[in-house]
Amino acid sequence: MSFASMPDCPGAAEIGLIPQVGSNKYAQDRALNAIRAQAASKGANLVLMTTRPTSMLGDMLIDAVMYRCP
Repeated sequence: MSFASMPDCPGAAEIGLIPQVGSNKYAQDRALNAIRAQAASKGANLVLMTTRPTSMLGDMLIDAVMYRCP
């Protein structure tokens, strides 16, 4: 998987991937908060996400890469 951008902080260390968090248009905030909480629990202070639509109704999969910026 390739992400469109890289961290905008020198010396960023990749911590890991949070793969395929599913969300629908009514639960996007909940999905994003779950990603933030998981990243914070691993010590990340930056998360880059990419989304892929899975239906015409607003359902999506979110992939996230966690980073620790100095």
